[in-house]
Amino acid sequence: MPHKLVARVALLCALGLANGVILAGAPDTVRWLAGMALLFVLPGLPWLWGMNWLGTQDGIERLVLLGGLSCALASVALLAAVYWPQPLDLTQVLLALHVVTLGGLVFSALRPNGTPGGWHWPRGVTRAGWVAILIVAIYLRWNTLGYGEFHEDEIENMVLAVRAMKGEEYAPFLDSKGPIHWLIPATVWLTHGWINEGLARAPFALCSTLTVLAVFMLGRRMAGAGVGLVGSALVAVNGLLVAYARHVENPSIIVLWAVLAAWCAWRFHESRDPYHRNAGAWLIVGWGLLGIGLVAHPNMILYVPPFMGMVVLTLWRRRSLWRHARLAMLAGGVLFLALAAAFYVPFVQDPYFPRAVEYYTTERVGSAWLYNRAADLLELESEYSSRFYTPWVVFFSAVALLGALRRVGRAGAWLAAIAGVAIVTTLLWPALWVWGAFNMALLPYVLLIGAVVLSKHVAFHIKSLALWFGVPYVALAFFARDAATHIRNVHPFWMLLAGWGFLAVWTWLQGHWGKVARWALVGLLGACGGAILFYEHLQYLGTVADYWRAEANARYADLSWYRLVYGGLPRPRKLVSNPRLSGWKVVGVLYAQGALRGDFRTIKESFAVPIWYTFQTPRSCFEDPQNYFVAMGARGLPAEFDRLPAQGYRLTRVVLVDDQPRLFMWERHGAESAAPTMYRLDDYRALYDRMATPARYTHDSQGEHPLHIVWGERLLLRGYDISATRLKPGERLELALYWQALAPMSVRYRAFVHVERERIWGQHDDDPVCRLRTDEWRPPQSGVGQFRVSLDPDTPPGRYPVLVGVYDPETGVRLEAKDENGHSLGSAVELITITVE
Repeated sequence: MPHKLVARVALLCALGLANGVILAGAPDTVRWLAGMALLFVLPGLPWLWGMNWLGTQDGIERLVLLGGLSCALASVALLAAVYWPQPLDLTQVLLALHVVTLGGLVFSALRPNGTPGGWHWPRGVTRAGWVAILIVAIYLRWNTLGYGEFHEDEIENMVLAVRAMKGEEYAPFLDSKGPIHWLIPATVWLTHGWINEGLARAPFALCSTLTVLAVFMLGRRMAGAGVGLVGSALVAVNGLLVAYARHVENPSIIVLWAVLAAWCAWRFHESRDPYHRNAGAWLIVGWGLLGIGLVAHPNMILYVPPFMGMVVLTLWRRRSLWRHARLAMLAGGVLFLALAAAFYVPFVQDPYFPRAVEYYTTERVGSAWLYNRAADLLELESEYSSRFYTPWVVFFSAVALLGALRRVGRAGAWLAAIAGVAIVTTLLWPALWVWGAFNMALLPYVLLIGAVVLSKHVAFHIKSLALWFGVPYVALAFFARDAATHIRNVHPFWMLLAGWGFLAVWTWLQGHWGKVARWALVGLLGACGGAILFYEHLQYLGTVADYWRAEANARYADLSWYRLVYGGLPRPRKLVSNPRLSGWKVVGVLYAQGALRGDFRTIKESFAVPIWYTFQTPRSCFEDPQNYFVAMGARGLPAEFDRLPAQGYRLTRVVLVDDQPRLFMWERHGAESAAPTMYRLDDYRALYDRMATPARYTHDSQGEHPLHIVWGERLLLRGYDISATRLKPGERLELALYWQALAPMSVRYRAFVHVERERIWGQHDDDPVCRLRTDEWRPPQSGVGQFRVSLDPDTPPGRYPVLVGVYDPETGVRLEAKDENGHSLGSAVELITITVE
């Protein structure tokens, strides 16, 4: 049987096997592997066959291309799936991934020369080097990946996945960026059957690991294995990239795609033969990666000028390529625009779009005429990677850029000196560059990058790296009010420049004293590397207790080793992926088992965290809920903790994390006991994780008393809970009303609950769902409203109806209520009758 036919049959068998594993409920690990294969292996494999592996037989390049292109194709398929007008579910996901995989199989069958060749791997020192780097990268990205609880922004992303699964078709547009970063973990969730932190973060850890290899393969192509090894080593231990590898967010994905797009542009530059069959494929794939990357995050637009710059410079040098590449350029450009339009055209028409624009214009870009965030970004770099990392990267990358200009001649040397001194002043004396309303600190950077790119004496790989580093860096450092951690976008290319600079310094160290200096440099870098690894292990991989103790020692001890070596440690929870672990899974299990009931509030904790870990249980609308949950912080318990007993609360339960008390559960009028019940988090992790199914998170409860009452064709009351039906005068009636939006509303309606007969003996008016205005609801969004009706102390004994209605507070006009058959129920509906004794 021909080799190509065997491979295609094997792919079909693998696709069928993955389906069987997922649908038949195989063991957890096997299901996870099947889901990851559907995301990172199977979609790209037939397409790469059809493109002859983009002209490479190198094993590392094929491995990275397979993972990166599969992820991109799967993202396109998942975007189509989430647009399908029904709740996102396993069937849609599998169908979308099958279509893109089988489409690739058809494509490869139609390509006459799409025959995969052999795989070749690096040998000798190069192999040993990249294996060692890969081991370090894997350790920093994968070890204890699921130890910490979700951060608030991770939960925001996971909640968007839940909303898509609930059928909210506008979910892709409820963020300031595209939906890729939550569609991928949503796929893992649906194919695996349940989710936890490690499973959700695994795709991002994989993309970041592939990025380390991608930097090696790009650097080796551009400037040799040495540059590739140094650049990938710096990427492997870069704190920002490590942090986002352990986080449910898009940076790890878009950085990988950016490096692959740069690789495609470089391969196009390498194509000496204008008739090279892969020249067009490189351009189309590069544009495609930029297009789907732009869907993932608007920052991807910063990579478009470097990509175009490399292609234009290549065509300028070899103009014979233009005639044969223009069709591919056109096709690639159309693909880029089509992918971007698939998301941004409906996004700009969505009601949320003005909020996204406001966020970027106020929080990110700002309104000033340029900024100077260069020093801030370097400080941020040191916080994430330690102060032993940034100076070396800055020094070696400066050697690469300034050294490139020195080769131009005397004018280049003078230009390098002037630009270098000017850049130093932007860091040390930034006020010198503030000229009236303008901050002109970008000028020396633009001068340096522009001179390197435009000089005909500078090697093309230095020009290319200067473009890929310079354009995003200038945009983020000087055009953004708050670039925050977005500086990570430049790291792969910055590290390759540093790698080139390191080799330049290494080559310059010749002779006897040069050899001595080399050994000294190796020793110094080795010591710094050890300090960096220890810092990052403590910051991202260690336990919460270990980091808290270390940070407290650095802050308060008279003689602190941490302060001496690192100059201090960032406060706990300041950095992305610094672990947070309070034991919320215990609370979720207790709620699911019915051991905990009633509403809750927290103290000094983002409300998103307990809501997620209690399976979307809404927090209380009131200051005196049934439960107060208080998490221990790095500085101890909040002052409010000691006031709870005086407010009628009793400490009933405590959660132990790493054998230390971390989470305290207080109940209003809780039973008196000698000591609270103790729970160990480790005893509940696995139980909680298997409860975390899509069905549990997407279930919309109708309450203990289901209803179907429609108000004004806009709001549906789906049911209610009631605390008691027998009360005494002056007591409080508590209700939970379960609502769902049926149509968009331009009015902020209010709901009322009355206890009345000949007069109103108690009432409560509020938004149907507290903290959620009806004019911000979008169908089929749902929520729970909490209402408390305090009875008049003079209420006579007897039976009283509990009435519910909805009205416009501006006009006082009530909405008409109808039952499921469309029969009118008037403007107030009787839910139940209570007895006042």
